[in-house]
Amino acid sequence: MNEDGLEAAFRASPLFQELERRIADDPSRFDTVAERHHVVPRFLLAHFTREGGREGVLFQLDVRTGEPKRLRPTQVAVRRGFYAIENEEGVRHNRLEGFLSVVESHAAQALGRVLARPNSPIVDGDRATLSFFFALLDSRTPGGTQRIEQANATLMRILFTNAFADSERFAGSYRHLLEDNDATDVEIEAFRQDLIRDLAEGRIDYADPRAQAFNIGLPAAASIASVIFQLHWTLLIHQRGFVTSDRGIALHDPKPLYPFNSQAWASSPYVEATIPLSSNMCLLLQHADFGYEIVETDSETAGLINLRTYGWASDYVFGQSQELVASVRRHAKERPADVIRPSPHHQVMLLDIDPDDTSLADANRRRGWPPYFVAEGKQHDYVVIGPHDNAVEITQRVGAILEERERKRLGLPEGVRLKGRPDMRPIDPFE
Repeated sequence: MNEDGLEAAFRASPLFQELERRIADDPSRFDTVAERHHVVPRFLLAHFTREGGREGVLFQLDVRTGEPKRLRPTQVAVRRGFYAIENEEGVRHNRLEGFLSVVESHAAQALGRVLARPNSPIVDGDRATLSFFFALLDSRTPGGTQRIEQANATLMRILFTNAFADSERFAGSYRHLLEDNDATDVEIEAFRQDLIRDLAEGRIDYADPRAQAFNIGLPAAASIASVIFQLHWTLLIHQRGFVTSDRGIALHDPKPLYPFNSQAWASSPYVEATIPLSSNMCLLLQHADFGYEIVETDSETAGLINLRTYGWASDYVFGQSQELVASVRRHAKERPADVIRPSPHHQVMLLDIDPDDTSLADANRRRGWPPYFVAEGKQHDYVVIGPHDNAVEITQRVGAILEERERKRLGLPEGVRLKGRPDMRPIDPFE
């Protein structure tokens, strides 16, 4: 679908029409006094009760202990004040909870129409509403925010380490920002080294990592929604039962472009998303021709999807019977290879190739990885930094490699100091 068609579809969504009105009028209209925040919407959980409603009963199973509980949708997937964050003035507000409530109210209506008439085509407005709702599902949960928090912390350490690497530029910024012209070079250098040490040892972090994760994850939902809208939607029907989880979604990429890829909506052409919608319906989203179809699936496929849901659960899975959730746990122990778990996000630093220095390519080969990374149609040397790696140490090592390559390019002897630092530019992950 072209950009004009996409824009028209999202403008036809009652959800986006309301969001546009509220944001243009006054964003504070999203404020709410609600304190019990459902990280998975109640209306979605209600579709997994035996009675098929919010007052019905569902069964929660702890994926760590196997303990089952008989509960109502109002009692599960709840965190008190989870979406309450501080604004720039330090005032705590509930605006995010109000925003999500608006999204949920429209998504509940759109999904209700799909489930009531599954054989009817999904109108563009409802497809756009659901695309945005699905784009938010993981990033609004504790498990999803923790994944983003880890990636944010790594990226922050990379950027700060690079920014602090040039001692002369750091000293100039120090004197300018603090208006302290009396500080000696020795004092400033000691302060710089302390900052780098604090970064490496984890003493510097975001004041509110969860709020920062929301600031990253939620705005990205608009771009993700346009990707979801254009995927092929298959509504799988199986009467014996699907389960859902406290993530509400599972992503599986059987052929990632690189071994360190985490599952994402555009991580490869083969990635699949499964979103259980009710105890007998699950949406399968794939990178194929734009469309929508309904498939009566078999027990093997439904069981495989339930194992993916189980793997993506942070703490709990939910189903319409204790027998169903217990059977999923039993099958997970019997078929661990089919239990797909979310991979952590990695940061990838790209460097221009030096034909005389293959050390990075050789190191990647030894790890069983491709020697080079292709971005924007060009091969690059690359270094991968995971959430548990020492991002400061690796960034310093990469900086030293870049300096040496730049000295060589300029024809300067070893040890000659270069002014400035390499520029770091993020690449759009959807490219």
